[in-house]
Amino acid sequence: MRRLFILIAACFLFFSLSGMAGATIITDTLDIDFRSDVWSGAHGNDPYSVLYPGVTVKANVTKSRGRLYQDSIDGLGILGDENDEIDDFERLDITFTTAQYLEGVWITDLFGPPDGNHPVNGEIGRVKLYDESNTYVQDYVFLGKDAHQGNGELYVDFTGLDVKVFKARFFVVDMPVTNYNHVNDSCDNEFSVAGFNVAPVPEPATMVLFGMGLIGLAGVCRKK
Repeated sequence: MRRLFILIAACFLFFSLSGMAGATIITDTLDIDFRSDVWSGAHGNDPYSVLYPGVTVKANVTKSRGRLYQDSIDGLGILGDENDEIDDFERLDITFTTAQYLEGVWITDLFGPPDGNHPVNGEIGRVKLYDESNTYVQDYVFLGKDAHQGNGELYVDFTGLDVKVFKARFFVVDMPVTNYNHVNDSCDNEFSVAGFNVAPVPEPATMVLFGMGLIGLAGVCRKK
């Protein structure tokens, strides 16, 4: 029986580590990568959609006169005030035809002081997530002081969010307000979106076989 418990613990550890893989540095392969060539047609257009296996991902500007910006280094932004990033009154929506379990999102061009409106945090951004019924479920604020590497890269981790996401809305956070509007003459918070990591969904057949294997092992141990 002790061996069975050890085996079960090892299996759970394996699956946990598998879910965390690919979320450490931006050079990892992103499941939805706005820096890739398939998104190059988004530049100067709005909206723009790309078909992935089982889901169509659409990007559109919902609070701005600008159109989408795209490049192979930083991903998606908005052509507008800051010509390649999301800032001021701009708002970028990413929607999924089939709601997805997301592990997190990579943000680029997000820098600490002296950039941004905050003397300690630097640039500040925000993403709001909506579920399958398009109901707001969670938001994440990200800070330039936490960004790293050459172009202000930052991974926003959605661990613990056990909800399928239909829409992700990106916008800046101007101090002291916490919405996409700015109250002063200008807003120095800006960022781009590189792409998402999508949580793996175990295949039903695989999980059934895994469960049957554990049951069989339990029977063997019990017999011994």
